[in-house]
Amino acid sequence: MAAPAPPAQSTDVMESFNRDFAGFTITEFQSGTKFAKRPDNGGSLGRKLNVLTNCYQIKFPPQMDIHHYGSRRPEDLMWLSLLLRFLVPEEIWRALGEQQAQLQAILAAAGYDGRKSVFVPVRLFPWGTGSQTFVVTLPPHNTDAPNARPREFNVKISHANTLNTSVINQWLSRTPQGQQHGDLVSTVIQGMDVMVRHDEFLRPGVITGGQGRKFFAGNSGQGIGGGVDVLSGFFQSIRPTANGLVVNLDTAYSPFIRAGSLLDVCFAIVGRGGNHPQAAQGASGPFNHREIKQLNLVLKGARVRVTHRTNTKEFIIAGFGDSANRHTFQRDQSGARRPAQPSVVAVAAAAAAGQASLVRGAAPQESVTVASYFKEKYNKRLEHPDLQVVEVRGREFFPLECLELLPGTGVPPTRLSSDQASAMIKVAARKPDERKQLIDQQRKKIAYETNHRVQSWELNTSPSMMQVEARVLPPPRVQYSTQGKMKTPRVASGQWNLVDTKFITPNKPLKHWAVVAFADERILPLGHIQRFMEVLIGQMKQRGMVVPNERPIIKRGNMANRFPSIQDACRDVVVNDKNPRKEPPQLLIFILSDHKTYDDVKRDAMMSLPAPVPSQALLLKNILKDRGVDQYCGNVSMKINVKLHGSNWKIDPADLPKVSEKTVIFGADVTHPPAPRGSEAIAPSIACDSGTSKYSSQIRTQEGRQEPIAELADMITILLRGWIANKKGQKPDNIVFYRDGVSEGQYSIVVDVEIRAIKKAARDIDAKWNPKLTYIARSSSSFESVVDKGVTHPYLWDFYLQAHAGLVGTCRPTHYIALLDEAGFTSDTIQKLTNSLCYSFERATRSVSLVPPCYYADICCTKARSYAYLDDGASTVSGQSDTSTRAIQDKLERAGGVPGLWFL
Repeated sequence: MAAPAPPAQSTDVMESFNRDFAGFTITEFQSGTKFAKRPDNGGSLGRKLNVLTNCYQIKFPPQMDIHHYGSRRPEDLMWLSLLLRFLVPEEIWRALGEQQAQLQAILAAAGYDGRKSVFVPVRLFPWGTGSQTFVVTLPPHNTDAPNARPREFNVKISHANTLNTSVINQWLSRTPQGQQHGDLVSTVIQGMDVMVRHDEFLRPGVITGGQGRKFFAGNSGQGIGGGVDVLSGFFQSIRPTANGLVVNLDTAYSPFIRAGSLLDVCFAIVGRGGNHPQAAQGASGPFNHREIKQLNLVLKGARVRVTHRTNTKEFIIAGFGDSANRHTFQRDQSGARRPAQPSVVAVAAAAAAGQASLVRGAAPQESVTVASYFKEKYNKRLEHPDLQVVEVRGREFFPLECLELLPGTGVPPTRLSSDQASAMIKVAARKPDERKQLIDQQRKKIAYETNHRVQSWELNTSPSMMQVEARVLPPPRVQYSTQGKMKTPRVASGQWNLVDTKFITPNKPLKHWAVVAFADERILPLGHIQRFMEVLIGQMKQRGMVVPNERPIIKRGNMANRFPSIQDACRDVVVNDKNPRKEPPQLLIFILSDHKTYDDVKRDAMMSLPAPVPSQALLLKNILKDRGVDQYCGNVSMKINVKLHGSNWKIDPADLPKVSEKTVIFGADVTHPPAPRGSEAIAPSIACDSGTSKYSSQIRTQEGRQEPIAELADMITILLRGWIANKKGQKPDNIVFYRDGVSEGQYSIVVDVEIRAIKKAARDIDAKWNPKLTYIARSSSSFESVVDKGVTHPYLWDFYLQAHAGLVGTCRPTHYIALLDEAGFTSDTIQKLTNSLCYSFERATRSVSLVPPCYYADICCTKARSYAYLDDGASTVSGQSDTSTRAIQDKLERAGGVPGLWFL
């Protein structure tokens, strides 16, 4: 029996999972890379306090064997995991234990990762090593079908390795000998982690996520609109710390498409229902082009099951075809949907035996519509024959009304609308005391003490959260222009006020600009627009911005004819008595009724006009508010000033230790397309002049799922040359490089590749130039405040920093790892620099959770992707996304005068 092909991401997810465990135990000996060592016993700056972390310490036997086995199908070398992804994991696993009496007691203590690895504290076979093949039988998918036969699988289990828990304590001792055990330790910890999540993984009704570390109750959904439910659950992971092993527990919330009738799901996604104009018609009328794009974006790769017959087989959505009464397929005259073909296994067996090919000749064909086929085959007259059919993998087609969506179709948070994101925050936000209570409740519910599997491994988990020392760092001083009444506003709880301040560097004079209102005149009359613009211009001038033209062109736009509306506005700006030199627009302001059109108008302004024009999008609902318009306009003025080459404030240089006018600060990130979208990733690099807070950027496309930035040397060379030119030939002595999005399992390869690239960039400019480099990676975690003791890595120089004040719920600190330091930072100076930079984010008068060079790189990634791709994943410029991304960079460089933070 042939197994279906796995989704492309399944192997990537497990490889990432395995890399993360390897990263937990990374050392110089193991990786061959010389990492920065913690230069002291931790920082001392700030007010000390003790905090609870959502970690529970684990004690384990100092000497216990752990046996690692692998399992696969010997006849076609398909990993068992690829079957389990589609055939419901517990079916295979439980059948193995139920049908093989000699394995029942042993498997009750085993941990299975749902793919290919089994970890058990006793031997599966009396002889210990080698392998054994077991037969597992499952009922047929379609029990009502004639000649339905049980499904039979040969599962081969092979001994891979025998490990001992003693290597963990040797490794934690941090001796040279102990460092050599990193690979063994990572496998033992991985085995423990697999074991503790085994029961949750196989529990009926549980949906897994986060590489198998998040578990959601399928019946816990709270709707947030558009067919999306937020499921609640918990996160669990075993990891090593300087104080030993801990299990990290946390609450978890994630958006999923609501399971059930696929027809209802599709209506909800595209907004057909409720007060929608087409609600009364139900499905009358096929989905339009935009709706199909949206459905493809959300549902491609989702699992479905048929409802018109008794069949437990799962299918994977590949796309959508024509309407059911128009979509045709070929079948032979005997009624078969296509000529019968032998299985891959049968063909291989025939070839091995030297037999002739089993492929049959073509039979006479006839064309039939899907609607006609279902009427003839199942006596089912479709209620919605005008709706598109669903294509599943294997080139089969089903009417929408004959499918149900199975639980577990996740929605990337970046795909949520603003309303959905706000609704999700309301569901997920928990104050610290409430969150602690939920985590403690989950700890009691898991009950490691009474779990037979956990006790078979003799693990003893603390009932109480771990307590560690933290410090509250003093905020940096924020400096505005000396022309304002308030030059250094008071910073309290991570925020400050714009009142009586003037931007430290005002914009280039704003002379040529326009407003395009994509809103009904009855809802937003011209007079209201003019009054709003008066308030906005007033706020801009209060901040010291230069606005010689206080009467911008105001045009009414038509979203159905979007780009011509924008062109008309630009033409009126150029052909105007106030613009005798016919200079191009400096700024376009878009008033939008629908937030979904944001990417469209921003893309038009950047990519479709003869030269890119900075733009600012405003939502209609914010303009129509009765209160808070002044504050809203003040916030908008910060964004506009930066887009017009201004700078809003700067951090007092005294609060940026080891940073001088000869220091350049970089930020970099890689954004990967969510599966099953394309295969390219976008990598930007952002450079900041530490003296003026002026930024510049470069973006590239590279192979998807590749974490090291492939063209980093080229990007750094260009950015360094620009920095040197602005400094009239002076080269920087120091480079501080913040790198976002590096998982623990990739530290070694990313550092090795990217540090060499940065060094090469310097040598390409001057062979004798060797600036000092400090490389700091960032990853997310769930600890509180500034922590650099207790829960940190046993070998690496890392710390957890909460630089921001949370608006709702509980703040999540950011994990920073100094992987290279040639500048001689101490724990205090590197933490103070990182914390101070978090107060320099140009579009908010508050500190942010992520150091801005990385934050800007992340925004640049998102913006570049929206420019390079349409919302269905297609390139906007050509069939190849690399060309489109290059087109963005080339257009920015050719135009000249585009601000470094163009993506804000």
